[in-house]
Amino acid sequence: MNFCFQINSVVWLDYIAGYFFAVVIGHFLIDKCVDKLWSLSGWNGHSDELTRPKNWQSGAVGVVERALIISSFLAGWPQFVALWFALRIGGSYRDWSEGRKDEAGVKRIEGPAIFNIFLIGSGLSLSYAFVGVKIIELLKTSNIYAFILPLILVILTVIFYFWIGFRASRRKK
Repeated sequence: MNFCFQINSVVWLDYIAGYFFAVVIGHFLIDKCVDKLWSLSGWNGHSDELTRPKNWQSGAVGVVERALIISSFLAGWPQFVALWFALRIGGSYRDWSEGRKDEAGVKRIEGPAIFNIFLIGSGLSLSYAFVGVKIIELLKTSNIYAFILPLILVILTVIFYFWIGFRASRRKK
């Protein structure tokens, strides 16, 4: 008897591809978009702790979020997404209603701007997680859309990134 079991490496590659796209590629593209939104809202870069304290944490939350969302869909429990976002909303509500102020109490960024950045980042994160799930499902059937769907999302994200800057530059005139 052979007690060794074989792991079908092709199946694992499907999962690796889906998670890698959503978690790693998604992180870099979403991070660029969110940083641009923050900078257009008055954030002065990674050293500006008053406007965006501990800004690295939002990226870490996004990485975990996309992995958890993929796992919840694959496990057949998509309701987890609602629970996850309820936790995230509860933790951010105060900033959305009050905004962020400096030590002197001067408002540095309005609450609705913080909410909109959160909403856009969450929407992008959810999109990348959903496409990660689709990559896994489509690769199992060798469907060409496993390559086309992520490419479309990346292109749309890049277009969105440049559109943000275009819209902001038009408003300044």
